[in-house]
Amino acid sequence: MLSKNAVHVAIRVRPFKEAELASLEEAGQTVDVDGNTITLTQRMNEAHEVSKTYAFDRCYNSMDHDEGLSPATNEDVYRDMIAPSVQDVCDGYNVNVLMYGQTGTGKTHTVLGTDEDAGVIARACSDLFKHLEIRPGTKVTASNIEIYNEQVIDLLDPKVLAERRGSHKAGAKTELTKLRVREHPELGPFADGKIEIPITTAAEAMEIFTRGSAARSTCATPLAPASSRSHGQFTLTLTHPKGNMSCLSLVDLGGTGQGDGAVKGVDGGSPKKKGDAKLLAEGAAINKSLATLGMVMEALAKQSKDKSKKVHIPYRDSSLTWLLKSAVGGNSKTVFIACVSPFSGHYVESASTLRYAERASAIVNTATTKLKKTKAVLEAEAEAARVAEEEAAAIAAEEAEEEAALEARAAELQARAAAKREEREEKKQAELQLKAEEEAQIQAQKEAEEKAQREVEEAARVAAEREAAARLEEEVKAKAEA
Repeated sequence: MLSKNAVHVAIRVRPFKEAELASLEEAGQTVDVDGNTITLTQRMNEAHEVSKTYAFDRCYNSMDHDEGLSPATNEDVYRDMIAPSVQDVCDGYNVNVLMYGQTGTGKTHTVLGTDEDAGVIARACSDLFKHLEIRPGTKVTASNIEIYNEQVIDLLDPKVLAERRGSHKAGAKTELTKLRVREHPELGPFADGKIEIPITTAAEAMEIFTRGSAARSTCATPLAPASSRSHGQFTLTLTHPKGNMSCLSLVDLGGTGQGDGAVKGVDGGSPKKKGDAKLLAEGAAINKSLATLGMVMEALAKQSKDKSKKVHIPYRDSSLTWLLKSAVGGNSKTVFIACVSPFSGHYVESASTLRYAERASAIVNTATTKLKKTKAVLEAEAEAARVAEEEAAAIAAEEAEEEAALEARAAELQARAAAKREEREEKKQAELQLKAEEEAQIQAQKEAEEKAQREVEEAARVAAEREAAARLEEEVKAKAEA
């Protein structure tokens, strides 16, 4: 059971890539998942390894399993970690979902998914509007911003999209509007002046998310063809009938590991081109904000251990941490999902990610709501729970029926197989008996022939002896007469 106010932390291990599989036997595997624990192993040499095990609320293994288990899917992650929070935002709580990890570890796949396995953002938008069907009068707006080089930029601003897509006039320098961060009494810090578009469907929410994502600052790196060079925040703000507000924010933290191979010059050395220097500056800004976020989490962890001791929380040291004040240690229900690579070549980044996630798991928020459920909402939720329970019971009964049918079919096949085996055994015994009878007949015939042969030979011998005796008698008689 997940704690009510703790930051809920999950780790997802992506599958190996083809290039990694080719050297897996020599290089080895870095992580192993066992239930909700994950063990990180560093091979020092052929005879010595160093391992450390971490425990989190959930661990998802998306690698192919030799033992036949199915790899974890986006549906698994969403069902366990995010679906309950979508219900919470409809009940008046602020909810933040933070995605973290090295570039190329599967954050984008988890967020966007595929046609066969939809990402968590599409599932959240769909569920949100389903929940709102029983809450008439709730209005929803969507916004999409990024923190790029410590500046807050509105991704829905047409000038930003034109600049990023290169569709502005040649030679014209577009001055992008930088937003200021202010604090709202219910929602916490927010980007003042950001564009908020009223929406009424999940499809409209996804259209705004996609539009903003297209304007994100990205570039190709050795680890990903389109690595984000900023942090993104997509927010759905709910205004409830009595004026209370709550929000659901998905925060895509820029990929870690931006200061090493991802930002080196094209020749593998120090950046020499203007583009390489720009890449290095972007990576430095990302790492600075993530380092500040790490310090905030560390300070909050210390504070939660000893509440009598006042600890300075450096929220204002970075635009990212100031915007995430509610999400980390504030009035919010927060989910932290970290993605890691299983490959030994990414050991350093995986170790850093797991340490970061461990810090997050020590944070305790103070999520509150001023929204009281109406009788109609309570009745609708009870009805929805009853229907869900009936559906689950029907599914269970159907699965039990299918299982019984499969067992009956298996028993029938086993009986047929046993009958076939018995039939083959009887046939084999009959063949053996027939062969034995044939061999006995052949042996008897052979013995009879041998006996007859001996009788013939005996008769011939007796006849020969009689003939010899007769000749001898005749010779004796002839001599006597002579």
